[in-house]
Formats: sequence, structure tokens, C-alpha cells
Amino acid sequence: YGFVVPDNGMPDVLLHVSCLRRDGFQTAYEGARIVCEVLDRPRGLQAFRGLSMDESGAVHPAQAAPART
Repeated sequence: YGFVVPDNGMPDVLLHVSCLRRDGFQTAYEGARIVCEVLDRPRGLQAFRGLSMDESGAVHPAQAAPART
């Protein structure tokens, strides 16, 4: 799982890998732009359906800077 930061300033949205895979996506790398339908659950916002993904600005983990320790 991971979190999506909405463009409109709303709270972060939980995105579970099962949602991605059900809708035909394998993974969402940092920087990918995702359009999804969201549900307001008791513990916060959660992506329900992935509609599209633009990975042109995404950074593959192999290209990312090393983690700071």
C-alpha cells in the first residue's frame, strides 16, 4: 500500500496494491499521476477504483537517490 497526495489539497488517500492490480496496473512509482475514485472510510480516504495512470514523471526505485540514514 501507499498514499496518493491529491492535487486539490484534500487529505492523503490510501492506495492499496489490490486496487491497482484489479484495475490493470502493477505498481505506482513515486511521481506517477493517478486518477482514481475515492471512498470516505471511517479511517480516512481510500482509493476504490484506478481510472488512469501517467508514469511519465515517475521515478523508478533504481533511479531514486539513496535513502538517508
